Formats: sequence, C-alpha cells, structure tokens
Amino acid sequence: MTSIEDLEAAFRAAQAAVDGYVRQVTTQYRERYPDSPDWKGQGPDPQAALLRARWSPEESAELGRLREAARRAVLELHRARSAAAVTDTSS
Repeated sequence: MTSIEDLEAAFRAAQAAVDGYVRQVTTQYRERYPDSPDWKGQGPDPQAALLRARWSPEESAELGRLREAARRAVLELHRARSAAAVTDTSS
C-alpha cells in the first residue's frame, strides 16, 4: 500500500508537470509572438495575446493528459486520506 506521503509527493509532481508545461508553452508563444513595438497601451498587446492563446491541438492534448494525471493523483490521495480517517475513527 502506498503511503499518504508518497501519494502527496506524486500529486505535487503531477501538478508541477502541468505548471511546467504551461510555462514552457507560454514562453515559446511569448517568444514567437512578442508585443508589437507600436503597442503603447497598458498590459500585453491584444493582437499578440490572441495569437499566444491559440495552442496547437497537440499542445492542448498534452496539457489535457497532464491535467488528467494530476486529477487521478489527487483522487487517489483523497481516497487514501478518507480511508485513513475511517480507520482512525473506528479504532
């Protein structure tokens, strides 16, 4: 049986993979579609921001796969914590 600490570490690793992938793709798109030098408004250039928001189907699928892995990890952690709570109260 996997310990709660191991399940917590697995969830943190899965969530870090999601966060890392988002940072990686966001950085790529920021480099590929920088703000226009003519943009004088506040915040990011709206045209560049729209281009950055359009992830490829492959990138979206990978993000979905990583999110699903994180979701499964947190469900497993939740189940283990619930089972441990039931065991603690029945002792």
